[in-house]
Amino acid sequence: MPGPAAFVTSVQRDLRDARNVILPLPAYCPDGLRDAIAARLREDGIAWRDLDLREDAATPGSPADQVQQRFLPFLPGTVICNARVLAESDELAGQVIWVDGITAATWPAWRGFLTQYEQACRMRAGAERAVFCVPLVGLAAEDIPQDEVAVAVRWWRGVSDRLDATLYLSHLLRARTLSRLERRLAVSMGVEIVGPDYTLGRQWATLDLREMFEPAPFLRACAENHGWTAQTTPGWQFGSLDEFDGARFMHSAAVACRGDTAEIGRRLWGGQLSVLFPFIEQERVRLIKEPEACWQVPFATKFGTVTDRMDLEIGHLLYQARRLPLSDETISLLTCLTRMRHALAHLEPVAYSDVCKCDCRARRDR
Repeated sequence: MPGPAAFVTSVQRDLRDARNVILPLPAYCPDGLRDAIAARLREDGIAWRDLDLREDAATPGSPADQVQQRFLPFLPGTVICNARVLAESDELAGQVIWVDGITAATWPAWRGFLTQYEQACRMRAGAERAVFCVPLVGLAAEDIPQDEVAVAVRWWRGVSDRLDATLYLSHLLRARTLSRLERRLAVSMGVEIVGPDYTLGRQWATLDLREMFEPAPFLRACAENHGWTAQTTPGWQFGSLDEFDGARFMHSAAVACRGDTAEIGRRLWGGQLSVLFPFIEQERVRLIKEPEACWQVPFATKFGTVTDRMDLEIGHLLYQARRLPLSDETISLLTCLTRMRHALAHLEPVAYSDVCKCDCRARRDR
């Protein structure tokens, strides 16, 4: 997707320029970020090293000691390892060290180390120093330092937009056995419900279409898995707040667990609007052009008289259909289309049953 790809490119550029990189990430960040960055750097011919603090939990000492024991175990015991010693190490020169597993408890020590290391890096040419890439998952924003000469801070915030979500969901839903209308609705509603959460997107793509039209139970279950309740204060670091298309976006699971059915309905309506209004118009034109339909004009309405058949609205067609020798199926289709049109016009989501009836009949008639 363009947004995440641009984010990875910005990190690649920083590391290639020999800047240390701090990556503040929400608690439920996308999978594969490390692998994507590592692959880009391998293409640039830059060596990649991993320091997983969860695996090396038994390693004592400061962050500098942990780095030294992992990558420079041969240093004499008389050498006191610190940020300056590591920055001046020829053995580490030109490498990127990915540090995984930093927690809220260990971050203060690492923050101090990275501050000292950044200052030491200024005394070395870019090709002569190692740089650290440090993901910080779920830590509060006030604990993150600012950009400096040899350190860049790249927030996973507002990274994805509607285009990214549309492309991702379209890819996931391509293999599903759905009609064209069903697939377009599943994608469009999913964009509004899922937003920038790719994990939620994968779960959304497995739902039945009926569940997509009534997603509250699914979203409440997601909130429960995250440990969110109606009393939980939303926060970016928890994954319940982000920016999406330049606007503040509360995770739909957080919205659902607060019982805000109106907001979930608005999101569904927003996803349906761009798909169903064109569909209704397409069906209106098709029905008007059917050779067996004898639509009557001029036709008087409270807004004036319609003199051209192509200007008859869905409601006008339904009114006439009930007085013309048309099939029950046509009347049923027009009834559903009219209900859909009225719901959308009143900012209400369309019922699953109406979409199914209209889609089945429209496919048969084509």
